[in-house]
Amino acid sequence: MAILVAKMNLKRIVAITLLFSALGAAAVTPEVGQARLRTLIKLPSVSFPPDWSFDPETGFSLGRDPLTIKDQIGEIIKNLHHDGRDAEPEQTLADLYASLGDQTNASNAWSRAAAFYRQRVELRPADASLLAGLGWSLAGAGRTAEAETILRRAAAGPKEWRPQVALGRFLDSKARDTLSLAAPPASLAEDTALARSQLDEAGKCFDLAAAAAPTESEPLLRRALHRTLRASLLNQISAAGIVDESFDPLAGCFPPESIADLRKASQLDEVDFDLAGATAMYEIYGASVTHGKVNWNKLDWNSLPGPAQTSLRDTFNHLEALGRNPDDHVAAGALEELGILQGPILHQVDRGIESLRRSVALQPSRHHAWEVLVTTLARAGRNEELLTVCDDLVKQDDSSRSHLLLAKAHERLKHWDSCEEEARQAVEANPDDPAATTALAAVLLRRSNNDPDVLSEADDWLNRAETAVRKIEPNRRDRQQIIDLTLTRGIYFALTGEYDTARHWVQTVLERDRNNQFARDILSAIDF
Repeated sequence: MAILVAKMNLKRIVAITLLFSALGAAAVTPEVGQARLRTLIKLPSVSFPPDWSFDPETGFSLGRDPLTIKDQIGEIIKNLHHDGRDAEPEQTLADLYASLGDQTNASNAWSRAAAFYRQRVELRPADASLLAGLGWSLAGAGRTAEAETILRRAAAGPKEWRPQVALGRFLDSKARDTLSLAAPPASLAEDTALARSQLDEAGKCFDLAAAAAPTESEPLLRRALHRTLRASLLNQISAAGIVDESFDPLAGCFPPESIADLRKASQLDEVDFDLAGATAMYEIYGASVTHGKVNWNKLDWNSLPGPAQTSLRDTFNHLEALGRNPDDHVAAGALEELGILQGPILHQVDRGIESLRRSVALQPSRHHAWEVLVTTLARAGRNEELLTVCDDLVKQDDSSRSHLLLAKAHERLKHWDSCEEEARQAVEANPDDPAATTALAAVLLRRSNNDPDVLSEADDWLNRAETAVRKIEPNRRDRQQIIDLTLTRGIYFALTGEYDTARHWVQTVLERDRNNQFARDILSAIDF
């Protein structure tokens, strides 16, 4: 023990300052206090991607996470031809890269798409759809002046729907940029007028597109999204300089006419499960949003008005039917969307779990469906079932994260030996994963019982976790991960007799999160 104590010096204090800058006493603890500390120890929290996302320009998205998107990217790249046929796939790649926040690859994909479209336009210069594709790709690549010229040229021809949709989306994006880049306050009125004009023209484009192609889903979808963006931006204009808690930033964002457009679009494109899920979310928000928020704790099926229930029942039946589609990708995707709507959103837990289980059984590579299933079971306290699902997940995805989730499931059931085994598997899969290394350190501290060898190993893993975190840019660090690591390190110091240092680390958390009960419990055990 003396050797361990000697290893701790001023560099520990320096380390905490460096490591936790992103987050913005002492009687000796008797043995009973240390035993209490060991029982308090828990594995670090695991963060999960949101069950859905919303953007006023692109709408709702359910069932998409970075791993799934990366799989889609890989599949598209594998099937590229490296000629003019790749124009549309490159556009899809650009959208997928952008959804991951990878603007460099997104811009490169847009540039490649533009080059391929240009080759095809040279052969067919009067083809309005090709011109629309070229203009939209140029806009994505940041060449907005040329893009607008080409898009207006495409839309000026015969009233085909694709050029009108492309120009409308371009104008919507410009209106958003106009307001986001507005200079205060001299040009605000001018910028506001310009944004309104751009939105008005975009609306006319979408109306023309819907009229030109009454059996196509895309114009209806884009017109509905335009109305949402328009309302959001106009609300933003109205809110300038207003400080009023009653102000609703989502007022008018989910109007009945948009929901009607989405319903019809979903009927026209029956296998698009993403569209069906987005339509359901519009229904739910349209019926439930108040002052820009939905009270998710009180939202359930019975809280929805009758017309929304009727429409949602139709959507659920549609997704259930798609869940029997012979194409496993379609069936699994539909069941994932259905499971999210049933479980996390409307709190129909049993139905949601059943749908998600069917989804991963059909397509085990659906990362997000697994994650939603795990969180749903955990929130419901169905720990034995959670353990089975996490074990199945490890068999499908032998990754550090999967082993960590299985370790957490064992922790809930107090299977400490299995918990440690899975934590070791997690660090073996990725020795530089801060969550995995913190987890292994935590489970070692729990069974340390003043064993210097076990404490030393825990210290080594905590050092590795701290090093890994310092390599992450401060604005990209996971706040909860930092808190968990800080508190675990604090417990380590208390168990090795450095009580003042332990208090310092725990207080670091309380200074930023005064209501952190875990930190308070640790301090109470130290001072026991």
